[in-house]
Amino acid sequence: MKRKIMILVCVVLTFTLSACRSTNTDNDSMYIQKAELSSEERELLEFVGAEEFPYIMDFIVDYSIQSMTFNTYELVGDEWILLNSGGNGYTKNEGRIGLKFSDIGIGATISIEGVGSTDYEYNQNAESDGLNVTTAYLSEEYKIGYEVEVPLVVQVHTAQNAIDSLAPEIGFYEPKTYAEHGYEKVYAITCTFSKNPVINE
Repeated sequence: MKRKIMILVCVVLTFTLSACRSTNTDNDSMYIQKAELSSEERELLEFVGAEEFPYIMDFIVDYSIQSMTFNTYELVGDEWILLNSGGNGYTKNEGRIGLKFSDIGIGATISIEGVGSTDYEYNQNAESDGLNVTTAYLSEEYKIGYEVEVPLVVQVHTAQNAIDSLAPEIGFYEPKTYAEHGYEKVYAITCTFSKNPVINE
């Protein structure tokens, strides 16, 4: 049922949003940012049963981009340890990415407009019952560089009442900050836009 809902969400987003963006392809103007959904788009998501809206981002790239890779990390000490990596071929110059999850430590669904959705499962014993959770999303326009990870989201799980929530573009590159606070669990999801095609092993 969940898979059907995500497919419907992707279809809705593809057909209702594809004509609403800029076509600037100058590589100095490659960027990603939070998508602003119209009331009609939100109503369509509600119609297909997406009670918790996925986090949706718009991006603009140039036609030299051939693939996108999503990495999920867990912070161990003050270093990010890779939990999962998945790549998708991509040949357009613009699109949308959707992230849907509750506890990143358990898994996430990553959707790419025009490509489809992939469900990722990580540690089934990672659920953080009783811990406070805060999630920081990329919200401001963020410049995309070739082969450079873009931090999309950082999620903190802790028994502490006060959580210092850093923007992903800051916190991901300053993992020691989370370690110094002593948070029990910290996760991150990033995306890398590449000129190289996906290699199927």
